[in-house]
Amino acid sequence: MKNFLEYLKEFFGFILRKDFLTVSFYTLWSVFLLYNSDFFSPLSMWTLFSTLSLFIVPIIFNISLNEKRKFVKVLYSILFTSSLVLSFYIVNLKGIKRDIGRNEFINSLLIIYFFFLVLYFYLNRKFSLKDFNLSLGDKKNSLILIVISVLIITPIIIIVSRNPQFKTTYPLFKIMKNSSYDFIRYEAAFLFFFFFWEFYFRGIMLTSFKEVFKDDFLAIIIQALIFTFLHFGKPGLETLSSFFGGFILGFFSLKLRTFFPAFFLHFYISLLMDILSVYF
Repeated sequence: MKNFLEYLKEFFGFILRKDFLTVSFYTLWSVFLLYNSDFFSPLSMWTLFSTLSLFIVPIIFNISLNEKRKFVKVLYSILFTSSLVLSFYIVNLKGIKRDIGRNEFINSLLIIYFFFLVLYFYLNRKFSLKDFNLSLGDKKNSLILIVISVLIITPIIIIVSRNPQFKTTYPLFKIMKNSSYDFIRYEAAFLFFFFFWEFYFRGIMLTSFKEVFKDDFLAIIIQALIFTFLHFGKPGLETLSSFFGGFILGFFSLKLRTFFPAFFLHFYISLLMDILSVYF
């Protein structure tokens, strides 16, 4: 029989595996996003948080986890930790009046993070954002997917928009009903946000899972599960459908080598729902 120290050794061996660390990070980070979904004020902090939490933090995490050179690994591990701290700091600012000096400080830190990312990409030519589905991929089949999906989705959205749960939930920002200017302003912010949202799920998360599991199905279904629980609090039908939607978008993003169709379709669904809830 094994003694307890051997069990502990085996246990720590499991939790230090790349697959465990990768799935744990994306799961816990998604929970963090879920429980801080009320930080969307003012709108500038929304875009700032999107850039940091859905782009910089996951990319730096992957670098710190996969880098072989010790100095670079330590450097980007420090950057990853500090970016986590900054993310929690920004979220803690919600509802608090922000002064110019504080915002400039945060913006300066973001520039520093971007500088280190660009430097790493430049020095590591094999490390490319294309590896995370940030490319046009299979353009012809991507267009076919978009057209077919729009034809199927549009009548479904028109029907469900009449459901009382959806009527009370949407638009998420009631200020959008005040004027067309407010509607356009918030939709522009949604466009920005959904780009990074889809990069997070159907880009970096999906491809990271594929790399550590070497299994397309596991990669697709795990990101779909995490995607689903970020819809908690939305109408039940939307939360349930998000699992199937996340699986479908994950499948095609992986096969087409691009998350752009997923980004377009996700934003299209949101835009159509807002149009129906505001103007009809």
